[in-house]
Amino acid sequence: MLWLHQQEAIEWARGRREVILHLGMGCGKTRTALEIVNELLVSRSICRILCGCPKAVIAAWVKQAAMWMPSILIVAMTKGTSAQKGEQMRAALATTTPVIIVANYESLWRIKDTD
Repeated sequence: MLWLHQQEAIEWARGRREVILHLGMGCGKTRTALEIVNELLVSRSICRILCGCPKAVIAAWVKQAAMWMPSILIVAMTKGTSAQKGEQMRAALATTTPVIIVANYESLWRIKDTD
């Protein structure tokens, strides 16, 4: 069951290309984001998601994605150099299955172009 503010955030996010959720600690940002992602995946308008978050939150994404979206590939980029994370990202993007790549903010800007 989603809280009212989560439902409102999901409604607000519909049709937007980029979304930032500014909700307090413990308000269910990860679950809300996963619901938004699930809508995009179901509609097939998007099948690759990049999530930037604090490093300490990556484990929460993996855990909650396993609970709420067990069939989606989650790539948690937590170890290795920027070059290794870039390779990990390229490998994930080469698949044809829907994927959510989760990395900390500090790593994302260091990863070279993945095209």
